[in-house]
Formats: sequence, structure tokens, C-alpha cells
Amino acid sequence: MTSALPEPAAEPGQREVSPGCTMRYLEAGSGYPVVLLHGLLGAADVWHRNLSILAREYRVIAVDQLTCERHGWVNEQNADIATSAERLLQLFNSLGIERGHLIGHSYGGSVAVVFAAKYPERVASLILLAPPTTAATSLLPVVEFWSTALGRWFGHRVTDLPRRLQELALLRMYGDPDHADEKTLDLYLRALRRPGAVTHILSIIQLWHHNMNVVDDALAALPEHRVLLLWGDRDRTAPVHLSEKLLRRLPKAELQVITGAGHLVFDEAPHEANLLFADWLRRNTVPHRVAAHKSDVA
Repeated sequence: MTSALPEPAAEPGQREVSPGCTMRYLEAGSGYPVVLLHGLLGAADVWHRNLSILAREYRVIAVDQLTCERHGWVNEQNADIATSAERLLQLFNSLGIERGHLIGHSYGGSVAVVFAAKYPERVASLILLAPPTTAATSLLPVVEFWSTALGRWFGHRVTDLPRRLQELALLRMYGDPDHADEKTLDLYLRALRRPGAVTHILSIIQLWHHNMNVVDDALAALPEHRVLLLWGDRDRTAPVHLSEKLLRRLPKAELQVITGAGHLVFDEAPHEANLLFADWLRRNTVPHRVAAHKSDVA
């Protein structure tokens, strides 16, 4: 991917994926589909340092996994990870995506694993950026706190905290806080302030153990799947040693570790991440009849 190529602008869209549930997304480029799934926090536009670069060669769709709305937020949307995979399937169908690559960060990577296990014919390959599984025991104290009544009470007041305190929490996801991109911080904080976002995140945390068990079951169905694992060696959220356990579950997977990067490896080291994305996608894209572009789909 050379800098001389133009970067297509991302266009927003939305599709109904179940009665009363409309998912938003950003789309750019044309060609073989590549679908981006953000983590537990954030929204589709946190991929702003990657989407337009990938769109030079591919049809790229960044999904907003937290939006499930019609005339406002639906706070009671199902937080079961299998249901998230089903909503993603409906989005694939609505956008005319017969088969595509999935790039999932953190919890988005976990959703990608479940989706690939349930609908293997729809997935060309997986790029998983530090996805949690039951092996991520370092997350359990955090999960347990946010699952308590006190944690839920505090969670609903996080958006009222001074911005500096909110930023400090986000900066822990970087290997080096000086690498933090101000635009990305704004996007995460804006997503967190959206009505219904905290409620849905807490609902996912309430189901954490169940969801991670579903992920582990899904991994058992993927030993032959083409998978790239991408990690930062300073990841405090999902430490890099977890990649070794995933490699034992996925013996044909490849692992790439970016030195100095933390949990938001795609934002902290976008140049390195984009080069790894590009190399992987070129090696694992099998020519086939490309699905219709969104403008050709009713």
C-alpha cells in the first residue's frame, strides 16, 4: 500500500439486522470485503487510522457494534455474544457480503471467533488483535468489580468524571501514553457518552463468563482456519503471553507482535499494523465473484 494511492472517504450507513435493531457502519473502497469489529469500548470510527488505508484495495466496512437503535437507543439489546454474531450475519446479508475477512480487536475479536465458528463459509480469514478468552484471567478482577452493584453504580457515573480521569483510564491501553492519538481518545469518550452505551457494556460484562465459554467452544471449531494473531508486547489489558495459549488452540495460526505497543495496537502503531494487515490480506484473498457494492444492493 503506497502513499501515492488516494484514500477513499468513509461513508456512514445503517441497516436493520433484527426487528427494531438498526446497526450503523462506515464503508469505503471496493473489492474483496474486509469487516472491522471494534472492542468492548469505542465505535466504528476508532479505525480511522486503518479504514481508509485498507480501502485503497478492499471494500472495508467498520461495524459499530454498540448501536442497535431505532429512534434512540435500545438499552435492553441482547448482550449474548452468539446474538452479536447473528446480528453480524444479518448485516453481511443486508450488505451483500457473501464472504469476507474479519479483523476484530479485543472483544470484537472474540465476536469474530464466534462468527467464524457459526458461519465458516462466510469467513475468508481472521485477524485477531488481542482477543480475550477464558485464559484471560488477568481481566477477572475487573470483570468481577463491574459486575457488582457498586461497579454498576459507578459505571453509570463514569461519563460524569472529569475528562482527565477518563483519559487516564484510556491511556493505560497504550504501551506508551505519548503515542496516544487525541482524535482516538475523543472518539472513545464520545462513544462512551452515547445514551445506552454504558448499559450495554455492563450487560456484556454481566455475561462475561458465559460469553468467554462460548468463545472457547468456538475456538475448538477453528483449528484449520486461517488466523493472524496481532499483539502489542506492552498490552496490559490482554498480556501478550495469552497469544501462546491461543497458538496452542490454533496450531496453524500466525503470530505477529509489535514492539512497544499496548492494547490499542492498531491505533498506537498504525503503520506497522496496516502493513501486516495488507500482507495478510493479499496472501489470503482467494479470487472469487466479489459481492455487489452497497449501491447495488436493495
